[in-house]
Amino acid sequence: MYIKNIVLLVILTLTTAFGETTVQSQKCKHTLVKIVYGKPSPKLMQLAEEEKVHLGGCMVGEDAPKYYCTKCNKPIDKED
Repeated sequence: MYIKNIVLLVILTLTTAFGETTVQSQKCKHTLVKIVYGKPSPKLMQLAEEEKVHLGGCMVGEDAPKYYCTKCNKPIDKED
């Protein structure tokens, strides 16, 4: 589990460097940001304050949501 979180944070950091952290909801048409699980780095804390990512906590399950709508204030699946 710990290794999985580290890999997720590395992938998110690389993705963030290329500006690919947002998608649009099919349901509400708002921009969604990725939910990041695990202990956040200072850079991730800054991105969360800027609403470029959403911090999802330390524990992640297989069915955990991957995106968050900052306008609706709720986690959402990309397919929604």
